[in-house]
Amino acid sequence: RGVNCSDGIGREVAYKNIIDIMRQNRPHLQFDEYMKAPFFSVKEQHDADRGKVGVVQYWFDNPQSLSIKYRFAREAGLLGVGPFTFGHLDPIKQPAESRAMWAALDSFFQ
Repeated sequence: RGVNCSDGIGREVAYKNIIDIMRQNRPHLQFDEYMKAPFFSVKEQHDADRGKVGVVQYWFDNPQSLSIKYRFAREAGLLGVGPFTFGHLDPIKQPAESRAMWAALDSFFQ
């Protein structure tokens, strides 16, 4: 179904695209305390892959949520952590966001 980590209906969206969606729509960003992850919902009219769409909910990790998870891993005594992919960053168009994601990873080693 286009989602590597789920058997639900959905698709993977690159972090750089999440940033663009948030800039375009200015959604109300929420935070799930259990998953330690931000999410938001937006109303979308059309998607090239899915045709007509209604409300779409995006769940993702950002520098703040990853810092929490990396801190937990360090405190639990894990010997390493790593991102799913940094290929989903755009250091040219979104340099501040890209630096923040790398800084979050660095927090594991502090």
